[in-house]
Amino acid sequence: MAITYQQLVREFVRLRHGRALQSPDLYGKLGPGLRSLFGLQPGGRSDSDVRDRLTSQLAVLITDFPDELRLAIRYALAIDAKKYTTLTGRVDMLAATLTCGVRTARRRVRDAFARLSEEACRREDLQRDPAKGWRVRQFRSELQLDEAARKLVERRTIVALQNNVERVSVRFSLPTVVGAAAPAVLHAEVTDGATLESSPDHGGEHFEFVLLLDRPLSLGEEHTFTMVLRVPPQQPIRDHYAFVPLVACETFHLTVRFDRRHRPAAVWLLDHLSPSELAGRWTGETTEPLDLADEYTREFTDLGQGFAYGLRWSFSDED
Repeated sequence: MAITYQQLVREFVRLRHGRALQSPDLYGKLGPGLRSLFGLQPGGRSDSDVRDRLTSQLAVLITDFPDELRLAIRYALAIDAKKYTTLTGRVDMLAATLTCGVRTARRRVRDAFARLSEEACRREDLQRDPAKGWRVRQFRSELQLDEAARKLVERRTIVALQNNVERVSVRFSLPTVVGAAAPAVLHAEVTDGATLESSPDHGGEHFEFVLLLDRPLSLGEEHTFTMVLRVPPQQPIRDHYAFVPLVACETFHLTVRFDRRHRPAAVWLLDHLSPSELAGRWTGETTEPLDLADEYTREFTDLGQGFAYGLRWSFSDED
């Protein structure tokens, strides 16, 4: 169902009165908008189950809120102030915690739930876009550059930022060959956690794959899926592998395995670079050594969206 801002504001007002999340028959106190927002179906759920689901999903929704607004929501819904069985008692406790007047505390509660309703509606609007509504907790990528079988294995663990996340998108690009009679070719396979729903071609160089997850994710849930990408022997590849996160990513673990018979002359680390710096001649000064297995492994954390992370190599001493 479509959820409106005004509907959520009204239903949150009703929910926070009385004992709020500590109320008996908690599911019955939720309006249709809140049931849809938190992915709750009728029947078979205890008050404790409903309370735990609301508490965990609310924590995700208000993660980036200012401290006083997060406190206002937690106190108003009796998440922290469980011994106060009335909203008035909890607002008084909030005023004491914020060292402000009761009228100011009430205003903080109104502001907090207005922002919460806006955030919930925004995330619901993004629900159908496979490129949004989720973030990456961990991304592990293994690039195999053997002449006989050039293969890339990408394994992502994602976290849902809203309910009913069913699809995600993954992008990859290959260089365009000037004068080539046919566009770039990339073979994709999803080995676990999802199925490949579509793989439209963006201009012959950029590929976006839409994956249907094994199950819809609820707000805050994690899920892992693996893709294998193969490049035909006749298809050129770039002299680097760069991950440019378009959604938030906590950790990126990269392994590049080179062909022992065709070792690079130099290898450079790409760390928080603008994508424009990847084009043209590379002038970086840091050379990264290969280990005894002819591979390089690196882990990146706190990645910036829109910046490049990875590895660049050269098979010529002159580059």
